[in-house]
Amino acid sequence: MHIGNSNISNLYIAINKNKIVLIKSALIDFVEEIVKIDPTVKNRNYFSKYFEKNKIYYHQNPVTGEQYVFQKIENTK
Repeated sequence: MHIGNSNISNLYIAINKNKIVLIKSALIDFVEEIVKIDPTVKNRNYFSKYFEKNKIYYHQNPVTGEQYVFQKIENTK
C-alpha cells in the first residue's frame, strides 16, 4: 500500500470492534501504547519477529475476551 509520506516505511494499526483504536509508524511506540489499552499484549521483541513474516496478528484478552486485530502496513514508496 502506498502511504502518502515517503518518510514513513510502516504503519502499525490496532482495530477493535471494527474501529481503529491506534495507529503508529514505529513498532516500539505501537507496543508501548497498545499495552496501555490492553496489558495482556505481548512485548515488542515478539512483535518485531512476528511482523517480519506476517502482516496481521489476532489478539484476544484472556480476561475480558476483548478482541483486537493488529496490522502492519508497509509503504510501497
